[in-house]
Amino acid sequence: MSPYESAGSVYQTQAIGTAGPAQLVIMLYDGAIAAIARAEHAMADESHGRYEVVNRELTKAQDIVMELFLSLDRDLGGTIASNLAAIYEYCLATLTKANLEKTSGNLPDVKSNLVG
Repeated sequence: MSPYESAGSVYQTQAIGTAGPAQLVIMLYDGAIAAIARAEHAMADESHGRYEVVNRELTKAQDIVMELFLSLDRDLGGTIASNLAAIYEYCLATLTKANLEKTSGNLPDVKSNLVG
């Protein structure tokens, strides 16, 4: 790991440790959107190893969306939590299909759902 990567890791750890709940959710959304964009870029690439990148990035996006889904408080969140659950379920199904088929088909739709 280079000194720059190490410094970036420390900064990211501090940012997460000092963020409030709303900021953490935004960071999760940003992370999922960035991972999807990296997967789309890898899908367009013809180089060897692109499927590994696609798998890694879509799995990362799936993990983030699953974390968002599992963190919903359906008792307190009511209709909003139910609506978010449906969006997250759609996103998870779409990400899973894209990862299995290695196609970007509905990934722009997933990103737009996560942007709001």
